[in-house]
Amino acid sequence: MKTNRTYNIRRIIRKIFGRRMERCIIDYAVKPNRTHNNKLSTFFFTALCMPYAFISYFQKVIPYVEMDITSRCTLNCRECTHFIPEYKQKEKAADFDAELLIENIELLLPMITKCCSFRILGGEPFLHKQLYLIINKLIEESKIKHIEIVTNGTIMPNGENLNVLAHKKVNVSISDYGTLSNKKDEIIKVFAERNINTNVDQHIWFETNSLKQRGYSSEKMKSVFFSCSGAECKTLYDGKLWVCPQALHGFLLGLVKENPHEYIDLRKSTKKEFWKKLKQMYRSSIDLTTCYYCTGGCAEFVKQVPCAEQE
Repeated sequence: MKTNRTYNIRRIIRKIFGRRMERCIIDYAVKPNRTHNNKLSTFFFTALCMPYAFISYFQKVIPYVEMDITSRCTLNCRECTHFIPEYKQKEKAADFDAELLIENIELLLPMITKCCSFRILGGEPFLHKQLYLIINKLIEESKIKHIEIVTNGTIMPNGENLNVLAHKKVNVSISDYGTLSNKKDEIIKVFAERNINTNVDQHIWFETNSLKQRGYSSEKMKSVFFSCSGAECKTLYDGKLWVCPQALHGFLLGLVKENPHEYIDLRKSTKKEFWKKLKQMYRSSIDLTTCYYCTGGCAEFVKQVPCAEQE
C-alpha cells in the first residue's frame, strides 16, 4: 500500500532515534505550530524547535500521554480503535469517575519532568459532565505543557465544560466525519467567538477487525509494533500507564489476557523502575500479547476503510 512522505520520514526518525524521539519532535515542535497558528512557516518553526525536542528526549520527558474519560459515545463506528461498539454490546459503556482520573494524573506527575502533550479522549469526552475538573487539574500542573481534547463534532459543551476550554494550554481537535459531525460548524463558530484554540482534522482509518489471534510469528509481531500508529499512545488508566489503547481496551473487554509487560503500575514503581520499563515499552524488543491480536493500523498490512462508518 502506498504511504505518504510524512509517514515515511517518521519511520526513518523512528528507526534511527526511536519512537520516543519521533513523538518528542511531533509534540514539541510540529503540533504547537499547527494548533496555535504560529506565524512562521511550519518548516522554519519546526527547525527552530528541533534542538528543544532533542533536549526533551534526554530529560525525563514523556512526549505524549492520552487518557480516556468515558466509553460512552454518540457514534457507533465500525472500526473504532477504542472498541466503543463492543462496550455498548456488553453494556459496559460509562463515564469514568473524575476523582479517579485526577488521581491517575497525580500518580504520573512525580515520575516525569514534563509531558509535552496530554490528550483527553473517549468515547466522546464532551459527554462527561465533569470534564472541566479534569481539564482544570491539567491546567494547574506546570509539567503538563499542552492539553488536547478530541471530539467527534456532535456535542456542544456548555457551562464549565465550555468555559475551561478558553485556557491557552488547551486545544480542541474536531474529527471531521462529514454529516455525522452535525455540530461541527456550530462548535467552530462558538469557539472562535470565545478564542478557544481549535483545529479540524481529516482522518485516515484502517481496518481493525477487532482483536483476535492472527497467527503472527515473533518477528511479525515486532514488525507490526514498529509500524503501528498507536504504539506511541501511552495510555493512562486506573493507576497504570499502558503501552497503547488497544492493550488497555482489549484487557478491559476480556479480548486479550493481561500481560505485565504492557503496562507500568504507577502505585508500585519507583521513578527508576518507571523509566526503565517505559523505554522498553517504546521499543519492539519485548513480547507484547496484544500485538499478536492487532493489525496495528499499519498501512503496510491492512486496507484503508471509510472513516466513522456506522454499525
